[in-house]
Amino acid sequence: ALNSFNKAISINSKSAEFYKHRALVYNQLGRPRDALQDLTKATELDPLEYGLWMKLAEQANALGMYSQAMQAINKATLLRPNNFDLIQRRATINLKFHYYTEAIQDLDKLIKVSAQDDDLYRMRAQAYIGLKQYKNALNDQNQAAKLNPTSFSNFAERAKTYRLLG
Repeated sequence: ALNSFNKAISINSKSAEFYKHRALVYNQLGRPRDALQDLTKATELDPLEYGLWMKLAEQANALGMYSQAMQAINKATLLRPNNFDLIQRRATINLKFHYYTEAIQDLDKLIKVSAQDDDLYRMRAQAYIGLKQYKNALNDQNQAAKLNPTSFSNFAERAKTYRLLG
């Protein structure tokens, strides 16, 4: 497959699809940095393709490259500003890389439109814990437990926060 995509790119180096598919092959071969390069090239060739930006963000995130992941996810957000799944992914990346304030901003937006989703409260509580705002975290954990009283993790996380509060 790699040889075929290399040949296709040598014939038509302007096809974002060829680079996208070769990136998949590179990932299967355990060459994630080569995949990242191809996805970057694909977004240059087709900057309005939302899916390419998402793949690039996921690839950069997997490689621990926060800045590049955020640039890509922000480009995707510009193309689909009301995509709430995308905003949640951005919040997840911010949590992973300890950008808690940014995660809270996204989670605040999401909670306004989906106030019954206990996962959003649990995620925001994680950000508050990262900021050492334990009372805010506890408020969110209480809300998560109220919304989904059968979820063990809602209660386990709340217990950890009580421990942090002494």
